[in-house]
Amino acid sequence: MKLAYALAVLSVFLAATNAQYKPAPCREDACWTVKCIQYTNETCPDGVIIPNGGYCGCCNACRTKIPPGGDCSELITSSNAPTSACAPGTECKEHCHKGWICQ
Repeated sequence: MKLAYALAVLSVFLAATNAQYKPAPCREDACWTVKCIQYTNETCPDGVIIPNGGYCGCCNACRTKIPPGGDCSELITSSNAPTSACAPGTECKEHCHKGWICQ
């Protein structure tokens, strides 16, 4: 009996630790009550403003700018909401020897 209980607890623990971040689905009226920060070059001086990149696409987002040639693997491999973006004019692409970089 103790072994069955231990195995049940272990399986729940393993399932919980392997769960990936998945944002909650957005309701149709999600944006009605959201107050957005109006990002400008002054309020997001070292970042990239992503149109509709915030919660449920309601607001713009300010993300840390990854320079050309910079590592952007977190954008591809992370299951969390992104906190950075490639600099304008570049995209996160796989490079044969360097992994994922903004180019």
